[in-house]
Amino acid sequence: MQDIALLADKFCIIGSILFSIFFLYFLLIYSKSEKYLRVLIFVLFACFFVLGYLTIFTNTIVEDVVIKNSLVYFTKPGNLYSIFSDYSIFSSIIGVLILLRSIFKNKVGRLESKYILFAIIIGYFGGALINFLVANDLVSAKHLVSANILIVLYVGIIAFAILKHELLDIKLVLTKFASYAFAS
Repeated sequence: MQDIALLADKFCIIGSILFSIFFLYFLLIYSKSEKYLRVLIFVLFACFFVLGYLTIFTNTIVEDVVIKNSLVYFTKPGNLYSIFSDYSIFSSIIGVLILLRSIFKNKVGRLESKYILFAIIIGYFGGALINFLVANDLVSAKHLVSANILIVLYVGIIAFAILKHELLDIKLVLTKFASYAFAS
């Protein structure tokens, strides 16, 4: 069971790395900052391949998983786990700066940008921070319930902003999704 938990944990780390890349891509497109897009995405994908390799094939990012407070398995950080943490913090700060820059330069609507900024603060700095603190034994695992609720709230606020302010062409997305789903 612990081997499955370790593999799942490693895939969650890789998923969080990919999530930050796609979220920054969304913010760059949303804020109309395409001139930085190629460079930033190239750097982030290079980081993804390095961190992904280290996560899957070595124990330097995730050494193991351990049970804490009889609840669930938690990451036992490896020697280079701080690189993953720094990457996550760096991508979060870059996302906030991209959004703030677009708000102050009036490139995008202020209200929908505030929704996204509020969601970033709740999701990244609420839920993700608590998970990081629990993984490093800085707070008790009892706080994870509130952390996971904050992450769900983050997704809900982003979905609300996308639907209410039509940040994405939902009809186009659903049409393409349906056509790909039925084609396969």
